[in-house]
Amino acid sequence: MIQGNRRQRCQPLDEEFRINEGSETSETGAPLGSRRSLAARDSQLEARSLKSGRSLRGFVCLLVLVCSVFAVGLARTSPSTAQKHHPPNVVLISPKAGDVLTPGEQVTIAWEIDAPSSSDFQGCEQEIYLSTDKGRTIAARLTPEFSFGVTSYNWTVPNLPAKKAVIIMGFGCESGPSIFESQYPQRQSIFRINKPPADFEEVKLTGVQESAGDSGKEVKLTWDSNVSNVDHFEIQVSLDAGAHFRTAGIVTGQVFTLQLPEKVPGGATIRIIAHRGDGTSVESLMSSTLRLAAMIG
Repeated sequence: MIQGNRRQRCQPLDEEFRINEGSETSETGAPLGSRRSLAARDSQLEARSLKSGRSLRGFVCLLVLVCSVFAVGLARTSPSTAQKHHPPNVVLISPKAGDVLTPGEQVTIAWEIDAPSSSDFQGCEQEIYLSTDKGRTIAARLTPEFSFGVTSYNWTVPNLPAKKAVIIMGFGCESGPSIFESQYPQRQSIFRINKPPADFEEVKLTGVQESAGDSGKEVKLTWDSNVSNVDHFEIQVSLDAGAHFRTAGIVTGQVFTLQLPEKVPGGATIRIIAHRGDGTSVESLMSSTLRLAAMIG
């Protein structure tokens, strides 16, 4: 732009910072707009930013420290953390690999429970199963549920001949800090079950007939028995897959009608016990009514 007779020229970019020299000064005494003024200002801003950054980092560190202390205190006072337990390792002692067993023989099943001494298994339980195919499937449940502290069980070998029989240990906790259900096929201890001897005695559930009743359903049970000197038969029923049994009835014959709720998930599990006059007894294998009905039907 032209003012009077004097033309003002545009300044080159490298001289632009000298336009306001001699005018107002900054806090450092340098003219505003000068290189020195801008450098000082940048230095001040950098110092302030550094100070703010240090304050922010200090606050974050303090916050992390407080949270850490709170977490440690919570862990020390939380029962679920302090008492948490994991499945133990269950190792079979007997029967041993290569053993040959005979139906009707009395055998002690013994095992060890390998777990840290601090483990708390209160409320946990165990059970024992038999596999006749090297642990791939379960052929029979051998025991009801029993305490976690038990490490042996007196077993009568059933009439289930097998060349590759395996004990499967079950261990579980349905309450407490940890809930789990584990099975331990003892494949390192494969044994054999022979065919039964000629004088072998057993009770075998053979028939299941269901019909509608007044307050649920009625299940007619029949069984075979070659047990000598039988005084009476005790019919036991479980509604939790064999974990717990109750006596449903006592008869002298080999027929019994069982009263069950209308709906029983998985069916009822039945066990027949032949009681002799001398106080000894012979138990049948545990049998599911649904499974048996499917096999017969």
